[in-house]
Amino acid sequence: MKEKLGIFLLGSLVSVSLISPPGFLRLSFIEFSDFLILIFSLILFFDFIKKRNILELYDNVTRFWGSLTLLLILSVFLYGVNAFALRLIFYCLTGFLFTVFVKNKTTNDLQYFLFPFIFVSILNFASSLFQLSFVDNTTGWITYYFENPTFFNRGRLSGFQGSGPNVAGGMFTILSFLCLYFYNELKNKFFLLLTLLNLYLVFITYSRGSWLSLFLGFFIYIYLKKRNLKQLVYALIFIFLGTLGFLNTFNSEILLKESDRGFLTKIAFDNLNIFRGLGPGNYVDSIYKDYFLSINPEILEQNLNVNLNEVELGITPIEHRDSSVQFFIGTSGGGYEILAQSKLVSECSEDRITCQHVRVKKALFSNFFAAIYTIDSMEIVSSMEDSGCFDVSNLNILRGETYCFLDYIYDNIVDNQIPKNLTYVPCTQTIGYKCESRELAVGELAVIIEQLSIRNNFVPFDNYKTFCEECNFRNIEGFIKFKFDKRDNILPRSIISFYTSQDGDNWDMVGYERTSGAIINLNKNSAYIEIGGHSDGQSFGNTFLDSTIKEVIITSNNKSKNVIFTKNNLNKDYFVFKPNQVNSYNANITYENNGIKLFRPNKYWLAIDNNLDFSEDFEIVLHLSFPEIPQLRQTLISNTSITNGQVQSWKLETDDGRLFFSWADSEGVFLDKNNIGDKSLRSGVLIQQTGQLSNTSPPIVDPSFLSQLTTAHNGYLTFSVEFGLMFSILFYLIIAFGMIKALSFINSSNIFPYLAMVMFLLQNITNDMIYSPDMSVLILVSAGIFIQSTKSFEDKKS
Repeated sequence: MKEKLGIFLLGSLVSVSLISPPGFLRLSFIEFSDFLILIFSLILFFDFIKKRNILELYDNVTRFWGSLTLLLILSVFLYGVNAFALRLIFYCLTGFLFTVFVKNKTTNDLQYFLFPFIFVSILNFASSLFQLSFVDNTTGWITYYFENPTFFNRGRLSGFQGSGPNVAGGMFTILSFLCLYFYNELKNKFFLLLTLLNLYLVFITYSRGSWLSLFLGFFIYIYLKKRNLKQLVYALIFIFLGTLGFLNTFNSEILLKESDRGFLTKIAFDNLNIFRGLGPGNYVDSIYKDYFLSINPEILEQNLNVNLNEVELGITPIEHRDSSVQFFIGTSGGGYEILAQSKLVSECSEDRITCQHVRVKKALFSNFFAAIYTIDSMEIVSSMEDSGCFDVSNLNILRGETYCFLDYIYDNIVDNQIPKNLTYVPCTQTIGYKCESRELAVGELAVIIEQLSIRNNFVPFDNYKTFCEECNFRNIEGFIKFKFDKRDNILPRSIISFYTSQDGDNWDMVGYERTSGAIINLNKNSAYIEIGGHSDGQSFGNTFLDSTIKEVIITSNNKSKNVIFTKNNLNKDYFVFKPNQVNSYNANITYENNGIKLFRPNKYWLAIDNNLDFSEDFEIVLHLSFPEIPQLRQTLISNTSITNGQVQSWKLETDDGRLFFSWADSEGVFLDKNNIGDKSLRSGVLIQQTGQLSNTSPPIVDPSFLSQLTTAHNGYLTFSVEFGLMFSILFYLIIAFGMIKALSFINSSNIFPYLAMVMFLLQNITNDMIYSPDMSVLILVSAGIFIQSTKSFEDKKS
């Protein structure tokens, strides 16, 4: 009885660690869950010392865990001491100790080790049943805030381990197979019920990687158990037809929603090195370090656990790091466009905010103020040296140095026609903070241009032609195409895509294709097609278009409409109406650059007769010019509801250089969930190149989506990038050799703990399971139970 109680308590330590979210009861430098596993390991170690001669070890067990441990110790010499490598070494030693501990236990004894895991499953079941959500809707049950949600879109199970639904799905998958093993051995229906419960929990995590691993595990079981190819083929056909039936009958978004996985894989391969990796645990902050500039420092530290002392953001001055004041770096879309078009700065190849957070070096500083004050740049450089304001050892310009230099040139060189106060850029909403010790950013130069040239006329645009005589400021011309594919071949989902072109013939996709994972059914609507937004619900919050629209081509169901916005075509091919009305606008209409000018806020709106069918595939091409890449949300084109009792249908918008497509529900309401846009890692952003419309290549990181700053979501790839390809191959070869060798020990009963280990290796393809402490603990438990199950087959050992 005492032995069984001890085994039960050991299982309790492990099971409680699986429901301990990160940050819960943090004990100094160690997490509570790690602390529990440490206690577990110490108990196993003292049991090992007490009962065994250290020299009498099991050869196969020693070779396997010892080889992994020695290899990981080598990584410490290669990359230095780091938390991830130390954790793996610790888990390898724990795995060895656990295997030795259970080696001579009976299966009847080991069931007590698994009993406490019922609390893990019941707690998660209760979370799904009562939709218990914690820590800002990230732990327990993740609620989806849909109106009148169905069973499938009410949310998903995330678990309490803090690693999200994918890890939760992996945990319950392994537990399902372990419980199935004990049911098969002991014929205890308790374990059968626990198996079914865990399989249900896997389902409601909606983890596609977990579902896929279960399917593959089923095939492996048939192969290893029956060795029957015919049954395997029948099973494959059954699952294929069943999946198609599920997709077409239930919620296809579960399986067909879009994912960044393919692009994340490409990023990993681009950063793969054969011999030298980025270092264990350094994937995110090494690959995405440039994007950290656009993220609030507090969010960065809390959500990504990035040490702000290691990643120099430079947004909050050091002396105010612990204050409650909210600091920011000023940015301006229009001002930045002029900086780029004038060739003062290079074209933005990243997120527009990130590009404006780049620090100003002395060459840019001198050229910028040479253009502002029409002074030769060499004279500016000479004045910088004479002013005594600058630290010659610092390549970047400080804000305080800028103030000092402007005081100097206003006193000695320039007159006062340009107000000096318009060269000041705030760094916080609170008056009194000048952030003099902070480095000057490109975005702050953009704000100065907006204050001097866009809002006011103190500095003419011609001044910026100093370095680009052929520049055409405040005019970016090109084509935008939107393509809607109602059905993706046999898959029940719609695909949308965005494109840009400089000539209307050669198209470049903006990012990647996008999908909601389901068929998008647009409301039938015969009301006007409107250009640029008016007041019919498509343009809430001043989302009118600031552009000159030249031509629109709409192709739908083998019909095409081509509208050219010239004076001669007014009231023939298109109409100009008063805002929120269908009464003709009879005041002055502005025509320029072979098109009609639209304003923010709008003076009028453009309408096109709608005799097209948008219920199937269609395509829209816009030929237009912008004064700048729209930084605020603006409506490009939409299907109005302003006449004949129609309901709104769809709209195409741009926001901060990104394109979005939205569609209304059956009542004509635009819901947040009915929106697809280029705001993911795979997205592209609209930019200008020498006055022509273009777009950047991914990856583009939006600061509001921290989950984009992630690993390869493939444990093998992430590990290879951090440790180097050769080291990774050696590490996984040891594991593969152990799994192949274990095949000779499999029989009809112990196949299930073997499949539990296979689940880990399969899901490590779709997620970084090796980086999850919970999954690592479960695989070492599975390995120990498998070794214990083979003790009657010792004669098979080689």
